[in-house]
Amino acid sequence: MLDRSHRSLLPTPRHDEQRRAIVARLHYFRDCAKILLLAREKQRIKLDGMIISIYPDFTVRVATRDDSFGAQMRFDMLVLLERVLAISQVVREGVQARL
Repeated sequence: MLDRSHRSLLPTPRHDEQRRAIVARLHYFRDCAKILLLAREKQRIKLDGMIISIYPDFTVRVATRDDSFGAQMRFDMLVLLERVLAISQVVREGVQARL
C-alpha cells in the first residue's frame, strides 16, 4: 500500500535531460523490503525504454550513523586481519621449528 509519493524538488528537466527522482512512502515495511530485494536481484528495470533505479531513501541522521558504523566495521576488520596474520605467522614458525 502506497501512503504518498512525489517528485524531488528539482527544476523540471529539459527533454534530453534525466528525469527527476520520485520519492514514495510505503505503508508496510514488508512491501518496501520486498521491492528493494527484487530491485537488487533484477538490477536493471526497463519500462518504455527507460531504465528505472530503485534505492532506499534515508534521513541524514540514519545515513551519518550508517557511515560511521561502516568506518568502524572496516577498522575492526583490519585489526582482526592483522591479528589473524600474526597468529598464522606464529603457528608457521612453530611448525617449522618442529621439523
